Amino acid sequence: VANVIINRAFSSKYPSTLCGVVYQNAGAGHHSCQFSFACDGKSDNGTERAAWLKANRIALAAFREFQRGQRPDVLPKSVLFYHAKTVNPGWANVYRRVASIGDHVFYAPM
Repeated sequence: VANVIINRAFSSKYPSTLCGVVYQNAGAGHHSCQFSFACDGKSDNGTERAAWLKANRIALAAFREFQRGQRPDVLPKSVLFYHAKTVNPGWANVYRRVASIGDHVFYAPM
């Protein structure tokens, strides 16, 4: 997911900052934002300490790469979209499926 956020920040189609990407359209209401946690009205504080610490380490490493003008190399630069495996969004069929990692599926434009 961090890879998608950074890829978007390097794309001219999205805001150029990580916060800009994450919170794009967050004020437009539930299901209008790019990342659901940004507009779901729930607390953004983690409830599982070990998972929260791991997520913070991953985010910090990704942020440091972004600061150096680099991207995580987990996914190709073209990957700009993803969704959880628990959903089947209508937009998914208009993009090229690139990878499935953990609970997420990742896509690039055709």
